[in-house]
Amino acid sequence: MFIKNNKTGFKHEKCFLNSRRDCSSKISREHYISSKLLNVIERQNKTIDVAGLSWLSKEKIKSIGKANLVSNILCTKHNSDLSDLDSSIGKFVEYLSEIDCNA
Repeated sequence: MFIKNNKTGFKHEKCFLNSRRDCSSKISREHYISSKLLNVIERQNKTIDVAGLSWLSKEKIKSIGKANLVSNILCTKHNSDLSDLDSSIGKFVEYLSEIDCNA
């Protein structure tokens, strides 16, 4: 299981996973999408096209770098708890990319 079961009982108001009531007291910067997945996309395209984000006008598409796709959306505990999942997603996408390149 990717989320560990050592509950803290604390609910950080800014953490997207605060309903689990096992947050740490510190918020961290986290990518909206798996960092490993963004690495693969960025490696292929150098930038990432995004749309629908709150700071963009409704139908605007903007090319940005991976470093700009972060926000304070997870506490440090949940960020750490999800790192195994992020690594697994990265490996999966890299394998798919290799298969696609060899086809």
